[in-house]
Amino acid sequence: MKNTSIIDEQMYSRQIVLLGLETMEKISKLSILIIGQRGLGIEVAKNIIVSGPRKVFIFDPNPVEISDLGSNFYLKEKDLGKRRDLSSLNSLLELNEYVQMDYLKKNSIEEIYIDIANNFNVVVITEILPINESIEINEICRKNNIKFIYSAISGLNSFIFDDFGDEHIIFDEYSEKKNKFRIKNIKKSQDGYGLLEIYYEKEGEKPLIGESVIFKEVEGMTEINYENCKKIWEIKNKNDSDTLYIIGNISQFSDYISGGYIEEKPIPKKMKYYSLSKKLEIPFTENEDEFLNLKQKIIFVIFKSLMIFKQKKQILPKKGNLDQLNEMIKLINKELQFYTSHENERIFNNVKLDEKIIKDICETSTSEICCMTSLIGGIVCQEIIKSTGKYIPINQWEIFNFMEYSNIIPNEEKYINNNESRYTEYELIFGKKLLEKIQSLNIFLGGAGALGCELLKNMSLLGIGRNRNSTNSGSVLIIDDDLVELSNLNRQFLFHKKDIGKYKTLIAKESADKINKDIRCKALCDRISEENFHLFGDFENYDLVLSAIDSNDGNSYLSELCQIFEKF
Repeated sequence: MKNTSIIDEQMYSRQIVLLGLETMEKISKLSILIIGQRGLGIEVAKNIIVSGPRKVFIFDPNPVEISDLGSNFYLKEKDLGKRRDLSSLNSLLELNEYVQMDYLKKNSIEEIYIDIANNFNVVVITEILPINESIEINEICRKNNIKFIYSAISGLNSFIFDDFGDEHIIFDEYSEKKNKFRIKNIKKSQDGYGLLEIYYEKEGEKPLIGESVIFKEVEGMTEINYENCKKIWEIKNKNDSDTLYIIGNISQFSDYISGGYIEEKPIPKKMKYYSLSKKLEIPFTENEDEFLNLKQKIIFVIFKSLMIFKQKKQILPKKGNLDQLNEMIKLINKELQFYTSHENERIFNNVKLDEKIIKDICETSTSEICCMTSLIGGIVCQEIIKSTGKYIPINQWEIFNFMEYSNIIPNEEKYINNNESRYTEYELIFGKKLLEKIQSLNIFLGGAGALGCELLKNMSLLGIGRNRNSTNSGSVLIIDDDLVELSNLNRQFLFHKKDIGKYKTLIAKESADKINKDIRCKALCDRISEENFHLFGDFENYDLVLSAIDSNDGNSYLSELCQIFEKF
């Protein structure tokens, strides 16, 4: 592993432009534990590792099951029966040589409590744990000033919970570009306050009255530079001048010589978080209620009941088990009675027991499919980055549901089979017939960059081209003329350092084949353009066209083709 104290600005160039070098430095000091290595856990691990933290450890001692291969893109059939975390480790190690990677060599949650307290500053849970274990981990984090994120996916439903402590400091709420102004002069007034004179280089630039700024590259009065004083200054307009401002006391500073500039910088804000125990008891405030619908409230109650069920039974409910479903209904009813009998009464008084929603979530309580893991895994990774103080984090519950996509499938088509496969959880949610239709699609994928890698990974997990003996077996054509560069490795996880200088599509196809041998993929190392149209095959036969390219010309041409051939 390379020295993590030095930030490779070439590799992280895009991320530094987006987040700033200061935030990148904070990310590089994060030590993260990810609990759970099914679909969501592996997505979070992959996303945060390429972002460049100091250390990422994973923990999941459970044995690999065949259904795990439908969402964890690093697991193979040879891993069945082995530890999930150890089976995922080698592939994760290839993602970023600057990150210290390992797994916790323990066999139960209770055994890792000391590791959590001593070795990490961010802990992420990525699956439903027993409610007592969830609360215990959160309490350990609170006592040791560790940022805590809890998320889980059950079919087409998910939650994310953040607890960043009693005083989480947000240093920068927004991603807006900060204005900068060159300094003309800094003088000391008789009472020791600074008189700042600046250049306005553009006509109509906004006045800086009441803005907060930092000083950089000032010569002479070097004490005022942010790197030395770490101070944010509020500036006030001097009544008799349009370019002269009053700042704080600088009487002890050296005299200004020349140079430097000021840059707008927001004043840090404090955000108070409450414990998981508290937010399970009183989950939503009056202000939050206006953003929640009745379905989200019942889904929250179901997720809490699943935690309680997991504590009692050490498992989650399975499809077709009426005893487990009836017990869940009793638990949910009890929780609803609790919420409607104390200070949550007004928020929960309209929430009714919806047995269809309960049944749908309970029957898919262990199901993780790639479209959900990609979405929630991306958001959770952003919450980890927000723990550095960049941007506003979730406060504190966020409930996601996409059940309308499942409701279009008749229940009788949803699949129950004791002979599980890597596609079992997809069949359970969408039904076998719809999955076979998806796997039979002929897909045109333009671009093998960051978005292209994610799309191809998901299509591999779905098994596009699996039914090769049918009349329409499905396939993916991926086209891109770019070569792998060092800066790609920060976002495009299918590529590694050994791939630099090679065609992206060829490496992407190799990676897709490793994820799932069922996928049928063809790679073209060419530009999307009119002169290369003959390489695309029969464009009329594509069922779906996906554009993941950052070229305006390529996008325009692909859009034109879609209009001509009436493609989505």
